[in-house]
Amino acid sequence: MTEILCINCKLPSKFLFSAKGATRKRYKYYRCEKCQLIQISPFPNIKNLYQQDPYSRFISQNPQAKFASRLPLGNFLINQYLRLTKNRVKEVYKLKKTGKILDVGCSKGGFLTNFKGKWKLYGLEINAKTAQIARKNIPSAKIYTNKIESGKLPKNYFDIITFWHVFEHLQNPGLVLKKIHSSLKVGGYIIIEVPNSESLYRKIFRQHWQLLLVPEHLYFFSKQSLSQILEKNGFKVTKVKHFAIFTPSAISSLANFSRFKGINSELAILCGIALFPLIILVNILSFSKRENLMIIAKKPL
Repeated sequence: MTEILCINCKLPSKFLFSAKGATRKRYKYYRCEKCQLIQISPFPNIKNLYQQDPYSRFISQNPQAKFASRLPLGNFLINQYLRLTKNRVKEVYKLKKTGKILDVGCSKGGFLTNFKGKWKLYGLEINAKTAQIARKNIPSAKIYTNKIESGKLPKNYFDIITFWHVFEHLQNPGLVLKKIHSSLKVGGYIIIEVPNSESLYRKIFRQHWQLLLVPEHLYFFSKQSLSQILEKNGFKVTKVKHFAIFTPSAISSLANFSRFKGINSELAILCGIALFPLIILVNILSFSKRENLMIIAKKPL
C-alpha cells in the first residue's frame, strides 16, 4: 500500500474510509493524527471536474438537491444555500471599508457584486464560460482565468483575498498560499472558508457525509491544520469561526446513508425535515464540531 504523507506534518496519514464518486470510481481518504488534515487519494482528473457551472453540477450530483428542486420554491432555496453571501460581506467590512478585493473561485460574480462602486473588484475563475458570465455581470471587475500557481497576479496589490469553499479544491494549497502572500499588500487579509474536517456529521456519517463531495474536495482542514499551513506560508491567524447552525447537511447525509442501506432517500429527507428543530439544537451545541470553518489571516507588517 502506498504511504500517504500529510502535506503539513510530512508524517504518514491513517486510512479512514473509501467512497465512490459520481463516475463510480472509488477514492480513499486519509487523516493525519497530528494536525487532523484529511486528504483524498488518488487525486482525480482536475480538468474534467469543472466543465459544468457550479449550480448544474450540484443538482446533477446531489439526489437531495434534485428532490428539493421539484418542491415549491426548491430552486430558490438551493440558490440561497449556494450563495451564503450576507455574513461573508459583513466579515470583509469588519476588516476594511474599501480597497482592492480578489475573490478566488468567483463563479458568476455573485459575491463581488456586493462591493460594486466601493471597491476595485477582481475575480479568478478557471471555468472560461463562467468567467465570461462574471465579466458581463460586473463589467467593472477584472476577471482572471489562469491558475494562481501560474504567478500572473500582481505583487503586493490586494487588500483582501477570499476563498469561499474553494481552498479544499486546490491540489497544492501550500504553493497557492505562497503566491497569495506575494499578491497581498502588507497588512492585507486572506479569508478562507472550508468544510470542517472535525465536523460531527463527518464523524457520524463517514463516507456518506454530504460535504465529502467525492471527488471534488481534495483536502479537509481543521482549525489546527488550516492555521498551521497558513502560518507556514507567512500569515498570522487573526480569527477562527466554526458555524453552520441551519445547514441541511445532516438531513442530506442521512439521506445518503439511507439510500446506501436500501431505504428510500426521499423518506429520509422528509424525516430529517421533521427532526430539523432537534438538528438545529445539536448544531448549536456542537461548537468546534460544526460543519464549516472560517479562518481570517493577515500578512504581517
